[in-house]
Amino acid sequence: MISAAAYSYRSDSRLTAFDNRQPIIVFDGNCALCSGGIKFVLRHDKASRFNFIIAQSQLGEALYAHYGLKSEDYETNMLLDKGRVRIKSDGLLAMFTILGWLWKVLNIARILPNSWRDKAYAHIAENRGASWLRNGDYLCRL
Repeated sequence: MISAAAYSYRSDSRLTAFDNRQPIIVFDGNCALCSGGIKFVLRHDKASRFNFIIAQSQLGEALYAHYGLKSEDYETNMLLDKGRVRIKSDGLLAMFTILGWLWKVLNIARILPNSWRDKAYAHIAENRGASWLRNGDYLCRL
């Protein structure tokens, strides 16, 4: 998790007000792997617990900038929940927790050191540019 005060984005002049009552996933809208993850969430989130922001949107770009993340490559999705941001493996595992009891089981990965989990996340993120991961047929259109 990035160290920042809860709801710190509210005082950032680059950001317009947005509904943050539900957890928000900010994702790379040009990445088929990321879009596939969003489609997975949409399929399994029967209670509609999440909102979504495409990273390439004005709000997505401003959130990346607020948290000091590079927007050129969108190396990580972000999960905003209760004013806090989680990225990389922490964000992914927190998302599974919010999805509910069956998916919470995946939090067994927390027994691994965060650095190991994030290294695996980074490896996948770096290789998501493969042609099959950039195929427009798989992109999520919100």
